[in-house]
Amino acid sequence: MTRPGPGAWVGSPTLARVRILFAFVPLPSLKTTAPAPARTTNDRGPVPVPALVIVQCEKEPWRVGELALFPLGVTLLIGRGGEPIDKYASFDVQRPGDPPPVPLGLSACLHGDSLSRRQAEVTASAVDLTIVNVGTCRMVVHGEETKRAVVRPGDTVTFVGEVVLLCVLRLPAFPPLAHAKVAHPFGGRDSVGHVGEGPGIWGVRDEATRLGRGTSFVLIHGETGTGKTAIAALIHKESSRARGPFVHRNSMNFTETLLESQLFGKIANFPSPGPAVEGALPAADGGTLFLDEIGRLSPEAQGHLLVALDKGAYQRLGESKARTLDVRFLGASNLERSALQQDFHFRFVDDLRIPPLRERREDIPLIARDLLLRGLAEQRTLARFFTKGPDGTLYPRISGRLMDFLVRHDLPGNARQLESLLAKAIAQSPGDRIAWVPEADASPSVRPASSAPRSEAPPPSKGAAGEEPTLTEEAVRAAFKGAKGNKTRAAEILKVQRSKLYRLMKEMGIKDGEEE
Repeated sequence: MTRPGPGAWVGSPTLARVRILFAFVPLPSLKTTAPAPARTTNDRGPVPVPALVIVQCEKEPWRVGELALFPLGVTLLIGRGGEPIDKYASFDVQRPGDPPPVPLGLSACLHGDSLSRRQAEVTASAVDLTIVNVGTCRMVVHGEETKRAVVRPGDTVTFVGEVVLLCVLRLPAFPPLAHAKVAHPFGGRDSVGHVGEGPGIWGVRDEATRLGRGTSFVLIHGETGTGKTAIAALIHKESSRARGPFVHRNSMNFTETLLESQLFGKIANFPSPGPAVEGALPAADGGTLFLDEIGRLSPEAQGHLLVALDKGAYQRLGESKARTLDVRFLGASNLERSALQQDFHFRFVDDLRIPPLRERREDIPLIARDLLLRGLAEQRTLARFFTKGPDGTLYPRISGRLMDFLVRHDLPGNARQLESLLAKAIAQSPGDRIAWVPEADASPSVRPASSAPRSEAPPPSKGAAGEEPTLTEEAVRAAFKGAKGNKTRAAEILKVQRSKLYRLMKEMGIKDGEEE
């Protein structure tokens, strides 16, 4: 598959990138001088490695969403270029089925008027990135200017006025999907309107596609604003019922007095004068009925639904004859299964969980762009906040400080809360840039810095309760491989004492001197 270029919102991204980058960067030597990276696989398969995702870019906003991987034990540069290209971390898009990005070609470089050719040196351990600022552009980590920082997944790094980067963990290559197809432009809406490029949402798309090709009832779990309706629509779209109706109802709108007519319908003028009501189940006949917030259904309503779905028949109010029913049922809830009646929740054979935005923070800037574009379609006065890309595609101008806040914010309301924050920011931004940041910048809902103290030899990172972090066997083995079996070096990579490393080796069955 041909990999899309920066944002794939541009028509010919690869050529566009080359034209732009040649205007700013002298051609460097392609001579290979970088050391061989540490191995990133074990007997269980690929091991995730630290990565940086562009979440805001002043000079090249179409590059938001691009990612650079950092192999263990190898120091790579980020900056405008000037050294041999293979010394630079290569920022590029990463989608399911793509080969691993390689540090070759001009995609390795970032651009900005105040960025240095050698702006920062980045070295990865199994659990974090050590970033040393060697250029002239100021580096800020969670509001603190620093020359050296240790960042972990969920942390952000800002080169002031130029770019904001988010630390994540990623596999060296994005595995191909078993069921879903990569069909929509990078960063754009998929076939049902969902936006996101991280592994979390791609996993949901793949599972929804698989479930869509089955016939079971599915219970979708997700917080408010995570897009449960869109995923239900994807299950319907991939099913054999795709030509039939997709009916969406919110269970909170059902009332006890009108429950039967809302579910099954009623004939006109029964039991009192009034028009006929179709009902949710008859409307979905031959297709799919999606009920959101089913945990809010009363026991009586759950019982009515269960009888109709089990018997495949229903009866409209005012009619004496039963009608047949052919409906696939999807439900959604942000409550546990225990909130449902036992007989009712047993009818849901499969479960599908949609992760909240705090578990896929790299998607937040892409969703923000989509929300702002939708707002622009309704309110042309927002045009002042947009700039055009190489092919005329529009990208919002959002300050680095605001995007840093949005990416680190827990957003319990997910996309709905994100939309609300953007609306407030727009109202408080008189210029041509969305730059307002809520006073809650330092509130508990914003992730605190997990960076270690800025010393030359940072002590082991501590957990929230002052305890040493729990290290997985994969992380320990990956560090051991990166150190080529050297215990002292492995302990440095893991930021633990050698005594702790010895104990971990014993517990995990890692032999002395083992490199594989």
